[in-house]
Amino acid sequence: MTRMLRASGLLKVAEEAPLVELLKDLAAEMDAGGGARTRADYLSALKDVRRVLASAPGSAGASEVEKAEKDAAPATEPAEDAGVTDFARFKRAKGSASVG
Repeated sequence: MTRMLRASGLLKVAEEAPLVELLKDLAAEMDAGGGARTRADYLSALKDVRRVLASAPGSAGASEVEKAEKDAAPATEPAEDAGVTDFARFKRAKGSASVG
């Protein structure tokens, strides 16, 4: 969490201090084994962070946040082939023969 906050520059934005504190509290609760409600609140707060970063001029942007989160979090799912798109995955799931 701290790595993501530093990489995004959100720690230095005084107006977003309440959001930063909420994220820190929720991350601590999750580390302590927080339940489904804590996870839902945490994901909601991350969406708020992405929204704030996307609308901030000259900020690191959401891509930096996602990169920091990916670096900090252990991989839980195998990485997909970069050439496969979501649409192709959808077509395969629906049984379409040509995925082109």
